[in-house]
Amino acid sequence: MQAGGQSYSINQILQEVRQQTPFGRTFMKDVVMLTIDLILRNKRQLS
Repeated sequence: MQAGGQSYSINQILQEVRQQTPFGRTFMKDVVMLTIDLILRNKRQLS
């Protein structure tokens, strides 16, 4: 994944989330918002 001109591996993203860095917090907020949006549109799969 790329964000802000940097590339992140899944392990780096998990570490950022666990350490609650600004990037990790933003990432989790975005994941929650996407989940809510998909639920409200009755989508249970990304396709």
